[in-house]
Amino acid sequence: MTSSHKLTEVQCYGDTFPSILSHSISRLNDHIYVIGGTVDGKTGVLPHKLEIEPGDKIKMTQLAVADDCDLPTFLVGHTVTCIGSQLLVFGAGDGAQTFNNLYIFDPEANSWSSPQTTGTAPQPRVGHSAAFYNDCVYFYGGFVAFVGYVNEFHSINTNNFNVNVPQTTGDLYF
Repeated sequence: MTSSHKLTEVQCYGDTFPSILSHSISRLNDHIYVIGGTVDGKTGVLPHKLEIEPGDKIKMTQLAVADDCDLPTFLVGHTVTCIGSQLLVFGAGDGAQTFNNLYIFDPEANSWSSPQTTGTAPQPRVGHSAAFYNDCVYFYGGFVAFVGYVNEFHSINTNNFNVNVPQTTGDLYF
């Protein structure tokens, strides 16, 4: 028995949404958030909230951000990971250099913050992946300037923002 999956185009309305690349997308509660990316060499930061409605309709809203927050200046090639009621954003690049910045976006307050971390910070990177598990966000791989592609893990405990390099065993082949 085989199963087939069909992609269907959905109707979008609301704020205009540019064609972008190197952005990140994450689900938080009943919404999907699209953060960052680049369009014609210009980077974006302001998040867009997507509300999925019956009948394959999506309402898109660009969120205004509080004036007194620690707003990132660029977000390209970063990760966005849901942690509780907030989104954790790590890493980024601007085309000339890579960064290891850590931000938290709070959709309820429409604000950004940059938590203080302890431990050894990962090297600045883009193109990595991230997943949340047992109060930690795990980061893997990516591209590090002057090093190239890396195959290393890092974790950030979301209770105290301690950065760790987990012990790994086994081989990972591509």
